[in-house]
Amino acid sequence: MWYMNEAANENWSSRQFNRQISVLYFERFLSSTTLEAVKKEAVELLGKPTPAEFIRNPYILNFMGLKTEASYFEKDIEQGLICN
Repeated sequence: MWYMNEAANENWSSRQFNRQISVLYFERFLSSTTLEAVKKEAVELLGKPTPAEFIRNPYILNFMGLKTEASYFEKDIEQGLICN
């Protein structure tokens, strides 16, 4: 729950969220005697996403009628965009 709250408050992307879990950010944060140093390291490594970076993260292409579980080549998506 802590990771989810922190991700929402800090606008982490899914990549940032997964990285923080994999490097045990919460555990390091709790065990640190200098909490500010841990926060500073996280910001340096992850940065703050700009609104453009935050918005670009998923592409919603429901209008194309593509199956969600399928994988596509760029040409398939390009053709779907042209047709729709």
